[in-house]
Amino acid sequence: MSLTDVGARCDARSNDRPALARALSQLGTTGGTVLLPAGRTCVVLPEGDGATLELPTGTTIRGEGEGARLLLRDGPGRPPTGLFSVEGNDVELHRLELVSQTEAPSTLLTLRGGERTRLFGVTLRSQPRGEGGGENHGLRLTGPGPIRSLRIEESTLTDLDYALYLSNQDRLEVSGLAIERTTFARNRADDIELNAPSARLFDVSIAGCTFRDNRYGSPQAAAGFGIGLANAADVRITNNSFTRYQFSPVHIEDRSRNVRLERNSFTQAATGTGSQGLVTILSGSSGVELVGNRFDLRAHRRATPAVLVTSGAPAAPEPRGVTLRENHYLLGSHGLEVTNATQTPALRAGERVSR
Repeated sequence: MSLTDVGARCDARSNDRPALARALSQLGTTGGTVLLPAGRTCVVLPEGDGATLELPTGTTIRGEGEGARLLLRDGPGRPPTGLFSVEGNDVELHRLELVSQTEAPSTLLTLRGGERTRLFGVTLRSQPRGEGGGENHGLRLTGPGPIRSLRIEESTLTDLDYALYLSNQDRLEVSGLAIERTTFARNRADDIELNAPSARLFDVSIAGCTFRDNRYGSPQAAAGFGIGLANAADVRITNNSFTRYQFSPVHIEDRSRNVRLERNSFTQAATGTGSQGLVTILSGSSGVELVGNRFDLRAHRRATPAVLVTSGAPAAPEPRGVTLRENHYLLGSHGLEVTNATQTPALRAGERVSR
């Protein structure tokens, strides 16, 4: 059904949340597709519980033509809230834009469980907020779970705080996460934060994505990694580009294991601190392979390790089984540093260094 069939005006002024809620309610038992017309559709959040709209099992929201956009707005003094949540299976968002215009903290999409959620050609972003405005996040993975086979393809997550995150207090299983050909740009905190000390996180693939222009250092920024992993297993990070990060574009810690970085490029990264590498590996992580990556350190004004391998804290265990093969290091005025708390690993066969 088209959203206009259930009374939506889609004129960027009227509150079309009641029409959207009716459409989702009608699809709640059978599933189906809601067509979002081109243009701007406004959703104003009510107060209290139930403000976030649940996407039922089997539901697709599909944009019609170019520029199908949902605007999330709130009134003064509203509590933290969001636009959509998912707990069922086979939910898809297709070729549309979700924009947070809230002053209260918000998350555009929250996954609480389910299998085979897919975002294809979706943009998640927030518009500039005034001083003192709340944090605006893109996609949150939370409990009770499990969350399986989440796919994000040809999408854009931009101008957010955390773009995609699993917070450290969540206890759930996340598996089969695939992010492909997606852009993360101008976010104020981590682009992908999979920090799961109390969760099971495994079978993750991040491939062919662009990570750029992280804005850590803005007034409310909490972190600034491209990809942050903690207690993650069986992760593949392949054919991505990372450009302009103050912190490590890839940060691996807390017993993460079997992580492979292959054919990624790093440029103007880890420029804000000398204590991190372009790739940082900490605290008991094991089985990390770096193969065929390109590390461009020519813009660095201080000695910065391309790959920092260390315990990270006095009581933390050293990482084990870190392998470097066939990587290319482009140096500026400083020499190459590939460091470890107890030893400096020798460059393996096929490693190249140039200026």
